[in-house]
Amino acid sequence: MLDDSAGAVRYWAHVKWAPLNGEPNKQMVVQEADEDGSVDDGTPELFVTVEDIARGWQLLLAWEKAGKFHHCGSSDAVQRAERSLTNRDGGHDYDACVADAVVQLATLGEIRYG
Repeated sequence: MLDDSAGAVRYWAHVKWAPLNGEPNKQMVVQEADEDGSVDDGTPELFVTVEDIARGWQLLLAWEKAGKFHHCGSSDAVQRAERSLTNRDGGHDYDACVADAVVQLATLGEIRYG
């Protein structure tokens, strides 16, 4: 999900990739952006790793269970993503809004956008 998340968050964040433990492009770096896509000086860089995505996913499942997740219009999107992510054949089917919500929860602790 980390690789697919960059496109899902571009409407609220500037995205770039950074190395991790000497390996290139292993963590996504997001900065909250203005409506025109510009980033103000001093806006913190938020680093997103696979572990952060896993934490954001667990938060999303908790939000879904508590009835707090309305980002994708229905809980069907979360349930479909959960089935897909546990699918052992390697195919993944989740909406961009799910990936976006996971990144927001992992980096911001809440869903502010979308």
